[in-house]
Amino acid sequence: SQAIYKENHNDRDINCLGDYIQGAKNCYMCFYSLSSENLAYSMGNFQVKDSYDAFGGLEGAFIYDSNGGIGNYGLKFSFGVKFSRDCEYCDNCANCHNCFGCIGLKNKSFCVLNKQYTEKEYWLKLDQIKTQMLKDGQYGEFFPPELALVPYNISVATSYQGFDDIEKAKQYGYVVQDIHETSPETIRQIIEASVLPKDIKNIQDDICDKVIFDQKNNKKFRYIKAELDFCRRHNLSLPLEHPSVRLTEGRKKLGPITLKFYPRGCAKCGKKMQSVYQPDKPQFVYCEE
Repeated sequence: SQAIYKENHNDRDINCLGDYIQGAKNCYMCFYSLSSENLAYSMGNFQVKDSYDAFGGLEGAFIYDSNGGIGNYGLKFSFGVKFSRDCEYCDNCANCHNCFGCIGLKNKSFCVLNKQYTEKEYWLKLDQIKTQMLKDGQYGEFFPPELALVPYNISVATSYQGFDDIEKAKQYGYVVQDIHETSPETIRQIIEASVLPKDIKNIQDDICDKVIFDQKNNKKFRYIKAELDFCRRHNLSLPLEHPSVRLTEGRKKLGPITLKFYPRGCAKCGKKMQSVYQPDKPQFVYCEE
């Protein structure tokens, strides 16, 4: 018999289109949105309101085109900002307000490119910068792909279905890094994953100093101490596949995460619905009714 798939995994949602939405209201094209309201094209948010293109946010409002923020208000085009308001193009700043193009600042205000200005100077400088950026077509988007912190091919992006095309990533401007051959010194420290003891009690602490070779996927990796401690605490065998493979397989079990929804009919009652499963695919998808 063929498996039956749910229309979505939403719970206690009102007027939402997405998947894995819980206790939320008015969320359109969203994934993993919890206790949030008035979101669109967003993912991984908890208690976030009135935001668009927000990824990985916690307890914020009026967030636009930003990633990984906590406790922010009026944040635009920023990454990793915490407990700040009215900041744009900022990276890893905390407890700041009215800052533009700043990195790593704490408890600051009226700064541009990490330089302190008076409030009057700040607004004049900001007007000059935004005017020029608008003329050059640069304002209004997140940081360009070439400024990504890690090369695309070794980032978690490839673990999402439909985002593993490296050549297409290059066309968008993402940096792709060649993976170098393992040095002779490192080769002597390599252990094939298949020969590792299954019983975690037989694993020594120095396993974290070794390079593990995942033969199945032709990838090398290391264990970290936190991972070893976790497996010991729960009496689990060490995972034998490369972390990126584990992440990819885990995401597959959650269903497609592509921010695309398709009209299709319920396989049981025929009711029209929106689903992440394409209508030309063989899955049996049932509506909530």
